[in-house]
Amino acid sequence: MVLPATLKKLTELHVQGLYRSMLGGGLSVRTVRYAHAVLRRVLKQAVHWMLAPRNSCDAADPPKVQRDEMRPLDREQARRVLDTAAECSPDRAPDRFHALYVLAVHVGMRPGEFLTLKWEDVDLEAGVLSINRALSMAGEFTAPRPRRAGDASGPPPAPSPP
Repeated sequence: MVLPATLKKLTELHVQGLYRSMLGGGLSVRTVRYAHAVLRRVLKQAVHWMLAPRNSCDAADPPKVQRDEMRPLDREQARRVLDTAAECSPDRAPDRFHALYVLAVHVGMRPGEFLTLKWEDVDLEAGVLSINRALSMAGEFTAPRPRRAGDASGPPPAPSPP
């Protein structure tokens, strides 16, 4: 059997070279990270079956996802969004999501947070809005995630009055 002998010679440098060639071939960082996860699981099983002495993926570094810096709307951009949403449509009805846009601009919540709001989350008398759930990319309701250091620490500046 050729495979076990090949697995015994596999090193972290081979795995790093694979990642480099995948990126050089035009694959995205996300695809390479997915390949890393699959290869790591495969090699873990190979170690378990004693086909490889160790998992070479454990010491290899998959590429890091570069997060773009968040650029919030400035006052003028926020005002334009709200003015556009407030304009009547051809059937003379205002945009049905106008209140949601106002909330999004003034409060600084994540889309997955303000899309899950219920009236029970709002206390108009106390002026409190509670974030009790969030909508994940998979379309599931989850607990809201805590703010990270790079996140906006509060709401964006309020748009200037018209």
